[in-house]
Amino acid sequence: MIQRLIRDHPYLLDEELKNCRGRIERVVRGGRLDIDFETEKGWIIVECKSSALTNDHLEQLCGYLNNLAEMGIPIYKAYLVGKAPRRKLNQKFLDHTPGIALKYLPRDIPTFLAFSEGRHYFDADLDVCPYDGTRRIVGKELWLR
Repeated sequence: MIQRLIRDHPYLLDEELKNCRGRIERVVRGGRLDIDFETEKGWIIVECKSSALTNDHLEQLCGYLNNLAEMGIPIYKAYLVGKAPRRKLNQKFLDHTPGIALKYLPRDIPTFLAFSEGRHYFDADLDVCPYDGTRRIVGKELWLR
């Protein structure tokens, strides 16, 4: 569910992706990318987890980034999305080129959403969509699990 949400509404992850649409489950050497976006600046890779983030999750994403680099695919950004970690994560993995940004559910990416009069979902705790300034439609809320 989180993968489809980010693919279809990537502005929830990064405002720079406001008009992009990602691809889910692209098969690459070493596994499957949860989500990838091909942009003019390079690929943006997103690994999604429904649990608390761990070093194993970071290591998995680093493996994908290494494989893509060996294939000559330029990586612009990398994100690891999940619940806040219970233990400190290894900085060595976070510093992997191009740098891995962590996004926590529901702090950074809302899991209780509202649909606006425009075309955007946004945090249902807000009354106005920060992306297009439209108001939420009462009764059009969505819980993601």
